[in-house]
Amino acid sequence: SPEKSIRVGGRKINIAFWINDHKDKIIKLTGYDEREYGEVEFLVYKQVDFFSESTIPFEFWQKAADFVRGIDMDDITFVVKNRV
Repeated sequence: SPEKSIRVGGRKINIAFWINDHKDKIIKLTGYDEREYGEVEFLVYKQVDFFSESTIPFEFWQKAADFVRGIDMDDITFVVKNRV
């Protein structure tokens, strides 16, 4: 099954865990109640394309590395998904 994680600054972050960990702060800042928060959370996850990095062919990773080498290798996952 697809991982619900992204790479940020070379670290892998589980999106679902991060959002849940900040749920109280998100509710406080938005003024949503629990039901509204749940609806928005569902809509956000529905719009995000989660995929497992292991499903991307090695050749795509090589091509993406050429794009980001010398710029920011931490962006390789975004490039491989969107540009290759």
